[in-house]
Amino acid sequence: MNNKFKIPIKTVEKVIGKRLKRNTKVLGVDTASLTGWAIIKTNTNYIEINTGIINLKGLKNVNDRFDYLTTFFLDIIGENTELIIEEAFVGINRQASLLLAKYGAIVYAAGRQAGAKNIAFITASSARKKVNIRGKQKKKEGAMLFVSKFINIKSEDVSDGIILALAGLVEEPKLGDYLK
Repeated sequence: MNNKFKIPIKTVEKVIGKRLKRNTKVLGVDTASLTGWAIIKTNTNYIEINTGIINLKGLKNVNDRFDYLTTFFLDIIGENTELIIEEAFVGINRQASLLLAKYGAIVYAAGRQAGAKNIAFITASSARKKVNIRGKQKKKEGAMLFVSKFINIKSEDVSDGIILALAGLVEEPKLGDYLK
C-alpha cells in the first residue's frame, strides 16, 4: 500500500493550530508487525504526504524481518530527512515490547547509515499532544479522526505514522515569540 497526497500547508496548520516548518522532509514510523510510515515534505505552500505499511507478519524468521526493515528504510531515508520513530510501549507482553524496541532500533540504525539529519524517539501520547489531538477517544480512534480532517486514510498504522511525522514538523516557538 502506498498513498500520496498534496494539501495546502495552511489547511493542516489550521487543523493543528500550530505553524509547520517549511522546506523540510520528515519520516514518521510506527513500528509493529504492521509498520505504518509517512514521509511528509513541505515547501512554502504545500505539504506532500507519502504513506505506506510494511507487513512483517508474512516473515516468520525474525532476522528476515530485521533485514527487510533495514533494506526498506535505507532505500527511503535521505540525507536531509528528519526521522521520528514511535517509542516502544512496554505493556503486559514483554516479548512483544522487546521486539518493537528492536524494530525501532533498526529504523534508527538505518537512519544513521542513510545520513538522516535528526533522529528522535517520541511516545505516541507526546506526538498526539504536539499536534493538538484532544478528546476521550482511544489512541487509534483519535489519530484516525484527526487525520481524516485533511486526508482519507483507512489504516490506523498509517495515521500514526502521519501523526509522528507532523509532530516532527511542528515549529517550536522561540523565546522572542513569547516577548512580542
